[in-house]
Amino acid sequence: TAHADEMGERDQRIQNAMTCIEQLAVNGLGHANHLHVIPRFMKAVRQHGIRIERHPLGVFAPPFAEQGIDILLKQDILVSIVSDDPALYGQTLTKNLHAVLDYYSWGKEELQLLTANALGGAFFATPLQQQRVLEDFAEHGFDRKHTLRTILNSRTYQADFRPNDFNKDDVKYCSHYQPRL
Repeated sequence: TAHADEMGERDQRIQNAMTCIEQLAVNGLGHANHLHVIPRFMKAVRQHGIRIERHPLGVFAPPFAEQGIDILLKQDILVSIVSDDPALYGQTLTKNLHAVLDYYSWGKEELQLLTANALGGAFFATPLQQQRVLEDFAEHGFDRKHTLRTILNSRTYQADFRPNDFNKDDVKYCSHYQPRL
């Protein structure tokens, strides 16, 4: 995920975001604040299947009236709500979700869609693993707590980041956490 279209002059921000898409081939963009008002930008995101992480209460987020999260959902953009540096700014995922739901007067259906988008854009070891999590989410009535509990209790999530003699060369089967530095 690249953070783009967050700070600076509007045209430069958009150009930076387009560079991330066209030259860096990113699979996700954080912020992308002008996405919903620039057809070329929206087309590129949809065409490349790029997920968008919005931080509605983030320090650099525009006012809600300018965020266009509703437009992104209507345009089938893979948008999810995340928190922007919660340790620094105290803005949790729950606060961000509540703010979005309150602002747009949304309910359970939109919350389910935003959560499904987040799961759909998440990093899984295999496409099958991702499919199983999405199916489990739907089968359990789109219960976020159930899905979170399932993920947190999974063998993969519980894996130690320190490899042992038997799995030190494994990068395929999730036998230990692969730190991304």
